[in-house]
Amino acid sequence: MKRYSLVLWGFLFLLISAPVNAKIFHISPYALRSNNQELVIKYQLTTPEKLRLEVVRAHKGETIKNIGTIDSVDGLVTESIGNQKCGDFIEWNLYNNFDELLHKSNLHYYPCEKKDKFLFGFYADTQKSPKRHLSIATVMADIVSKNNLGFVINAGDVVQTGKKEKQWYKFFNVAKYYLNDTPLVAALGNHDYRDGTAEFNPMPIKFDKYLRHENSIPNGQIKVEFPHFDFMVLNSNFKEMTPEGIQSQWTWIYEELLNSKKNKKSVILSFHHSPICSAFSCNMKTERTLKKKLIPMIEKSGVVKLVLTGHTHYYERSIKNGITYIVAGPAGGTKNILGKIENPFSKYTKRRAITFTLLEVENKVIKFKTFNNDGSVIDQATVTGI
Repeated sequence: MKRYSLVLWGFLFLLISAPVNAKIFHISPYALRSNNQELVIKYQLTTPEKLRLEVVRAHKGETIKNIGTIDSVDGLVTESIGNQKCGDFIEWNLYNNFDELLHKSNLHYYPCEKKDKFLFGFYADTQKSPKRHLSIATVMADIVSKNNLGFVINAGDVVQTGKKEKQWYKFFNVAKYYLNDTPLVAALGNHDYRDGTAEFNPMPIKFDKYLRHENSIPNGQIKVEFPHFDFMVLNSNFKEMTPEGIQSQWTWIYEELLNSKKNKKSVILSFHHSPICSAFSCNMKTERTLKKKLIPMIEKSGVVKLVLTGHTHYYERSIKNGITYIVAGPAGGTKNILGKIENPFSKYTKRRAITFTLLEVENKVIKFKTFNNDGSVIDQATVTGI
């Protein structure tokens, strides 16, 4: 009875907090956090209209306001609003020709000092069921409303079939409840490649359209540097990449890990496939490649403390040679009911769980809590030495 009550309250919460601009925006405005702390905003209107964009930056008592116009046509609008430095509080607003406020977003600052608290969120596999996605979105929206998150990472399989435009619309129709004031970072999943394009396409067309922009690295990887840690997103879909593209990414990973080490920074990694887990998929070719190439590289670097993945469709936490691996439960994908394989590094598993993980980095420690879609905490732990 408790679970159904929570779900009911969740739906009421979403109805109450739903943006009033639903008839104006076909895809509600959202922000992406990209390389070099660049922030990119995207949205799509129901009808073409010229809008006024107002960006307000507040930093150390100084406020800077930039105003421009965007000629919004039928397609998705992509607009860079520049880089965000630590301590920058950024507000961006969209107005129509009548100076009516259509949308307002507050992208909270992230702290400059490691002793100060930095929060971000993690989930994956929103792909198949908007209803299941909505159930965890309720929990996420509540957590986001109570905490200032620097970003949320979706570790791939954002949609079930990448070429189907309607599935992207359905994803954003649910995601708007937790993305209004929180930038999104996304990794490429195997389902995101299901777009009907030519073989060895480094970037699926629709994924590129909605979750990347013109300054993105061709293979889809991202590195964002924060005072507390460096965050790296990789593309683990090797069968979709050319040999040259694969080698280019291995070189990029090696060099970026080396740069982080030189700068005495710890690294958090995210990608889609899970090499350390109890699922049958952990013995597939992609996962074997990750075990052979990536894991020795990150263990040798000494800077990687946490790895965030998806793909297996059930929640699991493992520790191998001082690195914690968290696999998200499906935030919309089908629950995994298959058997398990031996994982000697596993510390906790939760089958049939739809999850969102809140991570808090402070004083060289990561504390995290993983929530199920009924709002209960199913796992929590600490990673030290960050």
